Amino acid sequence: MRSTTFLQSGVSFADNSQEAHDDMYYCWLYEGSQWKTKLYAAGALALILAVVFFPVWPYKLRLGVWYLSMGALGLLGLFFAMAIFRLILFVITTFVVPPGLWLYPNLFEDVGFFDSFKPLWGWQETAESKKVAKAAKKAKKQARRERRALREQGSGEEEGEEHEHDHEHDHEEQGEEEEEVVEGEEEAEAEAEDEDAEESGAATGADVVQQQQKAYQRVAQSASVEEADDDE
Repeated sequence: MRSTTFLQSGVSFADNSQEAHDDMYYCWLYEGSQWKTKLYAAGALALILAVVFFPVWPYKLRLGVWYLSMGALGLLGLFFAMAIFRLILFVITTFVVPPGLWLYPNLFEDVGFFDSFKPLWGWQETAESKKVAKAAKKAKKQARRERRALREQGSGEEEGEEHEHDHEHDHEEQGEEEEEVVEGEEEAEAEAEDEDAEESGAATGADVVQQQQKAYQRVAQSASVEEADDDE
């Protein structure tokens, strides 16, 4: 039996009732400072205390709360009155102008607050009207799918054109690089030939100088021999 150490809310404690084996994992759960939770708790406590101490509020604040509560009750009563009125109107129009007229037909539908009051009025839906509405929805969905397919096809063609353009651009760049390499090789060969020519030219110049020196030596020797013969 081993003691497993856990860390919770920044405080570590040992739990000797936990087993530990080599094939088990250890984890530390840290949820941070939880300042939002503490702030919400403090706000809830302040709201409760404010409601409890309502009798000791200033007179103006209590009067304002009373007006606000009466306004909310008035809106609630108006809503119920409108619901009853629209029901009576529907019952009357069902016999007078079937299939019946609804005031605010989306009032109790699962929509947003503002959408509940749109449209202002509407006829009662029948089986035929429901079929027509479903057909219209299907047509709209089909039109959306077709537009989406056209957009995807257009984007695919554009991507293909871009790919071909990039491929051609790569080929052009590769051709330019090869031309540059060939030009560099030609320039290197030309420089090497110039160097060889300079070296060969330098070598021939040295040979000419040596030959001239040898000729001078021969002339000097012949001159010395002639002077010796004259002296004799």
